[in-house]
Amino acid sequence: MQPDWITPMEPVSVEKPFDDERYLYQVKWDGIRILSSITPAGVSLRTRRGNVRTAAYPELAGLRDCLQKNSAVLDGEVIVFGEKGIPSFNRVLKRDLAGRATKELQVKYPAVYVVFDLLFINDRILTDTPLLKRQEILAESLRPSANIVICDSYDKGTDLFHIMEQKGMEGIVAKEKEGVYHPGQKHKTWLKVKCKRETDALVGGITLENGRITSLLLGIAQEDELLYAGRALTGLNNKDLYQLGKIAQEYGSAVSPFQQPPRIERRLQTVWLPPLLTARVQFSEWSEHGLLRQPVIKSLSVKKQEIHLG
Repeated sequence: MQPDWITPMEPVSVEKPFDDERYLYQVKWDGIRILSSITPAGVSLRTRRGNVRTAAYPELAGLRDCLQKNSAVLDGEVIVFGEKGIPSFNRVLKRDLAGRATKELQVKYPAVYVVFDLLFINDRILTDTPLLKRQEILAESLRPSANIVICDSYDKGTDLFHIMEQKGMEGIVAKEKEGVYHPGQKHKTWLKVKCKRETDALVGGITLENGRITSLLLGIAQEDELLYAGRALTGLNNKDLYQLGKIAQEYGSAVSPFQQPPRIERRLQTVWLPPLLTARVQFSEWSEHGLLRQPVIKSLSVKKQEIHLG
């Protein structure tokens, strides 16, 4: 019997890229992890946590026509490309949070499903099958289309990682060629190496405790909206904090510039700011809720005056 959903496997983090003939190497895509169940009756899509997303990505109903077999369960990532031709997490998050995609959203932010594993095919469970064999069966069973592609694999992890660094992408995943799939586990048969990434964020406010700045509230501009992207303080020195205090005194407001203001602890004072201040932020990755993980502020700029930090 075909499973509707299999708890996905997760990679283990390592610090540096490497080359090892026992592994193949793939791009770590900056998107939403989606497992797809395909039967003669249609396509069902679920997230990493098992939440149904079929209505969020209706264009992926084409999986039924791309599959050369009766039924399958695929593992992959849904991405939406940004203006620079690399995946934009904020755009795919907008699709994911919409719940049910309108035609306008599909045209504006077209979803691409990057398939990197095959877990079930025609009444046969493949989780105990070595990766190379799963990849071979996947290539035989799925015909790519404009928005459904099979993830490429590479022999050199260091070369692929450096290309991902240059492009400003998330990183790579090294996978043991003879490794089996471990549902619901974070297992070292998959190893992820993350690039140090940077982005420009707008400062939409600050939080204070007893008059001392405790964090900057960061946002990402998306057309005419400011989407909350998390808090940061690391990277700022006393001079920066003093200047931020002066900006808050002059421009502080009781009105939030964020589309959906974040919840702030009651013990903290919040001063909202118009998005005039840009922070260059280094971070490890985006969370599934669109927040920056491990953000470090590298520089601040006010209009055309730049303040270098650290």
